[in-house]
Amino acid sequence: MRYLIAILLGITLIAPACSSEDKPAQSQSKAETTLIEEKTQSPDEAFLAELHREFPDQKEVTDAGLIEVAKASCQTLDQGSSVESLFFEIGAAADSPEQTKLLAEAASEGIAAYCPEHVAALTEAAQKQSR
Repeated sequence: MRYLIAILLGITLIAPACSSEDKPAQSQSKAETTLIEEKTQSPDEAFLAELHREFPDQKEVTDAGLIEVAKASCQTLDQGSSVESLFFEIGAAADSPEQTKLLAEAASEGIAAYCPEHVAALTEAAQKQSR
């Protein structure tokens, strides 16, 4: 958990994370674009493409910072922390509600991309939260 907190507090802010080149062409459907991207992208590129779709105008956190948060989230879960405590720490470290949403989404998408063995715990935590 300490590693994640250090990452969250040390992420690089105020750097361009999305460029206009990251946005899919208007002539392609979202499904077509996603299928093409999944076949040609590295795990990092696929992870970032998903975040850029969710947060197209975000410029608070660099791509490298988002990847770091995602991988640190996996490492935190690998060390035995709960999903709930992971997201509590993310909320505590963020500077704004918008940054909390971004970092939480980076953690969620990162779990799916980099440590899918924790997706069941993530799903369970989300279901508990929605009750």
